[in-house]
Amino acid sequence: MPPYEEDGYIAFHDYRPFMAGLKLDIDSELEQDVHTLWCLAGRITGRFADREWWTATRTFYRIPDGAWED
Repeated sequence: MPPYEEDGYIAFHDYRPFMAGLKLDIDSELEQDVHTLWCLAGRITGRFADREWWTATRTFYRIPDGAWED
């Protein structure tokens, strides 16, 4: 079920406090939806995706082919 519909996958009660002031709308542009979801992720994790986050060096983990069933 899309997140902009009542009881959509973002409507879980645990996440409602993080949604204050954020709105997903079927008529909004993709760019706005992505921005909203990044804001939500930042609120949940306490770390927003700023320039430092994007440019940090991290370990690259490969997931082997066949790790998940189709």
